[in-house]
Amino acid sequence: MELLKVSYDGSNYLGSGLFLKNKDLEAVSLKNYVSERTLKLGYKNKKICKNNNDIYKEFFSECYNKSIEDKVTNKEELFKYIYNMFINNFKEIDIDLELFIKNNILRVKKNFYSRKKRFYNKGYSNNFNYFVTLTYDDNKHTEESFISKLKKKLANYHTLYGWLYMGVFEKSPTGRTHFHGIFYIPNDTNLELVEEKHYSFSKSKREKVLFDKKLKNIFGTNDFKAITKEDLLKGNTLTYIIKYINKSGERVLYSRGLNTFIFLEVKDNTVIELVIIGNFSDDNFKYIIFKDALDILNRIHLRM
Repeated sequence: MELLKVSYDGSNYLGSGLFLKNKDLEAVSLKNYVSERTLKLGYKNKKICKNNNDIYKEFFSECYNKSIEDKVTNKEELFKYIYNMFINNFKEIDIDLELFIKNNILRVKKNFYSRKKRFYNKGYSNNFNYFVTLTYDDNKHTEESFISKLKKKLANYHTLYGWLYMGVFEKSPTGRTHFHGIFYIPNDTNLELVEEKHYSFSKSKREKVLFDKKLKNIFGTNDFKAITKEDLLKGNTLTYIIKYINKSGERVLYSRGLNTFIFLEVKDNTVIELVIIGNFSDDNFKYIIFKDALDILNRIHLRM
């Protein structure tokens, strides 16, 4: 028997083996194992002293974010865009600027891929049941107060009612900020959904909309659409949110308690194929999990 770290790639549940022996499983509970492992990966506090390289990195981030606003997507144009901004803002540069910019563009691209992968893993590993869009009423909030209060309100709903969520703030072409997210709301706890009809200018027709009465009183317009696991696996819900991360460089707002993956004890009959990724070594083994094994996943993690 082995302990697998299981995640979903959109097609299959894949497990990477931790190769613990039975006696290890008896001695260490799953919860304690994860806690001990987390502690081993902890970071020591270090004093931060800014040097020229730190300043260059900060300025690079400003330039890169500005390039997103200006919709500079071509690789060569992006390099020229950032290079010219450096030349125009620094009298002396004591590094190989071309190499520095190329390396940092590569770093940002890799970081975005990691964020994207993490987002999809969380999306596939939790049983979200609503896609939600929230915006604010000018009579109730400014953009800044909307973002600040919504973050606090959602954090409170997580603590008090078990809400789980992940999403991004996005500024529309009209300049108004919205929040798009997927939510797990157990048994519709603390929801007061009301149905109404309104005219959709984008679709040129009247349609039914579900909104939460409490959130509307606090913030303004909101829209709740029920979704299923199938919608997340085969639909465009996650991709719809990801495009805002790519378009605006926004960070994803995650609630605590979301799973990026789960741990699963498996027997031989739950593994259908051993896939070798990269070089031949234990670290590169990936297991494809039998569909029947999903019952085991459901028992371990009820939100799957």
